[in-house]
Order: sequence, then structure tokens, then C-alpha cells
Amino acid sequence: MDLNEKQEKILSSAIILFSTVGFFNTSMKDIAENAGIAVGTIYIYYKSKEELLDGIYKYSSSIVLKKIKLKLKNISDPLEMLRIIVKESIELSLKNPDVFMILFVDHKKIAIKNESNSPFNHFNEYIKLGKSILIKGKENGIFEFPDHENFFSGIMGFWSSIVLRAILIPVKVNNKKIKEEIVNLFENTIIKGIRCNK
Repeated sequence: MDLNEKQEKILSSAIILFSTVGFFNTSMKDIAENAGIAVGTIYIYYKSKEELLDGIYKYSSSIVLKKIKLKLKNISDPLEMLRIIVKESIELSLKNPDVFMILFVDHKKIAIKNESNSPFNHFNEYIKLGKSILIKGKENGIFEFPDHENFFSGIMGFWSSIVLRAILIPVKVNNKKIKEEIVNLFENTIIKGIRCNK
């Protein structure tokens, strides 16, 4: 998903303000002033704050997917593929805590108020990719897990809740160390739990 310079300024400004002031306390005028552009310019690209939040979500999701797909390009082992999708997701979330907080906190609030604007509508490709890796692993006799539509979402919830806790801790954290801890926990619980040859 390619953006022009003005769109990038708008999204960057919105990310900063939504994560510090909050979605509901930020106006389009605030975003425009922070970005150094006219408020009318925002409305050329985004008709409302909700649409702007969707823009942040779509753009962030496309970055995550692009990076994950690039890493998966020449990998065929489902176990390694699952490790990659989780590691990359954790790393990108820790590197971009403002975006993570908007996607998992503010956007979820909007989704609750307006079900048709669910944050998962833009994340379907990510979920489908994770599900396909699990199914491939199960078909190849590598994974064993209960048949459940939301199993991959549960795996996503596992790492994202730990990332959220790390972000909310009011002290400076070492992202590399936190990532290693979460990945190790993932390996020793989820991976260990679903591998056929334990």
C-alpha cells in the first residue's frame, strides 16, 4: 500500500495524537496542525476520524504482511513459517508501540460501537495466512491441535497480550530482550503443545 508524502504526514500525526491524547480526544484540526497542513487536506484522503483510523490499520497491516510474506517466500516448513509470522509480528509491535496501542485499543473501541467497522476486516489476510500455515502443518503431520476456527487468533492473542503488558510497563524496556522472552515462551508453550513429536 503506497502513500504519498501528505498521507504519510497525516497518518504519522494521527498515530502520535491518537496514542498520546486518545482517539476520542483528538480532532481532525489537531491532526492537521500537528502535521503542518490545512485541515481540508485531510478530508481529501479521509472523510472522518474513523476512516483515518482504518487508514492507519490498513497501512500498518500491509507493512506487517509485506515483511512476513517476504520472509516466508522460500520457506516451506510449516513450523518455521509459524515461527516467522509470530516473531515478525512481535518485533513490529514492539518497534511501533503507538501503532500497536491504536490498533488493539482505540480501534477495538470503535469496532465495539460499530460492528461493521471491525478491525479484523482489514486483518483477514493475516489471519488466513496463519490458519493456512497451521492447516499445512496438520496435514503434513507436524502439528496436532483441536479443529477450531479461531485457533490461530488464540495464538495471536497469546503473544499480543504479552506485548501489550510490556508496552504498558512504565519503565524503559529492552525490545530485543522482551522479544526473545516472548519468543521463548511461545516456543515452550504453543509450539511444544501443538507439535506431534513432543
